[in-house]
Amino acid sequence: MDKDYNEAERLALAAADEARRANPPKNAEAINAFELAAWAAEKRIEYADALKQLKVAEVLTDRIRDAGEWARGQFAIAWVLDDQGRYDDAARILHEVLNEREQLPGPEHPDTLATRRRLALALVNQGRHGEAETEFRTLISLEERVLCIEHPETLAARNGLAMALYRGGKFVEAETEYRAVIKLSEKVLGPKHPETLSTCFNLALCLRSERQMSEACSFAQRAADGARKILGSEHPDTKKYEHLRRELLAKED
Repeated sequence: MDKDYNEAERLALAAADEARRANPPKNAEAINAFELAAWAAEKRIEYADALKQLKVAEVLTDRIRDAGEWARGQFAIAWVLDDQGRYDDAARILHEVLNEREQLPGPEHPDTLATRRRLALALVNQGRHGEAETEFRTLISLEERVLCIEHPETLAARNGLAMALYRGGKFVEAETEYRAVIKLSEKVLGPKHPETLSTCFNLALCLRSERQMSEACSFAQRAADGARKILGSEHPDTKKYEHLRRELLAKED
């Protein structure tokens, strides 16, 4: 797989070089090519290379001339920074991109919703749980109107809200949200879907924090059993769920 991404990056950089050497230079094509090269590097977890390509593309953008092109590049930079764990830098850029995209293409556009989602997650990772909660609630309201209550993206946003509530110490509110998401996820995605199982695991963590060990163990077991069947016993998620199940069983004893 890395070989494929290496080749994709090589071809993209060659295309970028050709576009820049054209007379006149084809900046839009070069920007697209540099961004493709960056995504290939990002897939290889070569974040420094990805940022290098995106920074070259950034020089070619002009926020006044084409705000959409600028926002796309900045969003990509923030994505890589977030993956690097540089949440402060990512959130700062995402705030700026969100402000731009709320004007055009508008607050309900998929690109704007994606920006708000990534910003909310960056805020959670910064420990700014109250701000994250606000962003997730706004996102959910928009997605329920644009997509629908049962759309997978809306469910993912509600999962994010529950995570922000949980990490902010609002365990009872988080538990309520996780239970609602599980119920809808079972209907929309199925009881054995990885997202459903992940939410069961998150609910188990929440219940553990509330000292409801027996029910926490039940949800952890459900997540572990489902993941074993769907993902296999060696999958990292299966091992994570099983570890929690065993920990809870020991505490029950």
